[in-house]
Amino acid sequence: MEDPEVLWEQDGLVSAVLRATPARFPEPERQWIEDRFWIWVHYAATKLGRGELLEVVSFLDFLRSTVLGPLLARRQGRPARGVRKLEQLLPPAELAALRATVAPAEPAACAAALRQAIAMYRSLRAAAPAPGFVAKTLVETRATAYLEAVIAAAVRPDSPLPAGTDNPARQA
Repeated sequence: MEDPEVLWEQDGLVSAVLRATPARFPEPERQWIEDRFWIWVHYAATKLGRGELLEVVSFLDFLRSTVLGPLLARRQGRPARGVRKLEQLLPPAELAALRATVAPAEPAACAAALRQAIAMYRSLRAAAPAPGFVAKTLVETRATAYLEAVIAAAVRPDSPLPAGTDNPARQA
């Protein structure tokens, strides 16, 4: 990220490498994010369905730090440093939208925050398409359908749950 000062070296090898590789702040790789985002959504849906709400809360923090924050910061022309200083950088509407991804460990709140995180990601993805970017629409469709089925079952414990997901409310 920065050009370091070499304090000691032999044969100038370190300085040669540093000259050949200029420092630059790491940018969020959009395809890398897209290739994983919908798998992460499926993971969160599974945790929500199992009643692992603290894991869902932790996952939402991961999404803010790894995906949403960096993409929002870049949109403001700032370095992608997680959620650092976003309170000062974002317009009020975007900040309110990001805050809506913060949830207490309650099924309905986690479901709403997950939906908000997905809506924000879709908006950010559409607003700044990257060259050669390939959206994973089939995975997106299936992951979001699974999430919606899990949400229906997590909020209403008598609803049928997708295969492979345990509903702790039924285990009593």
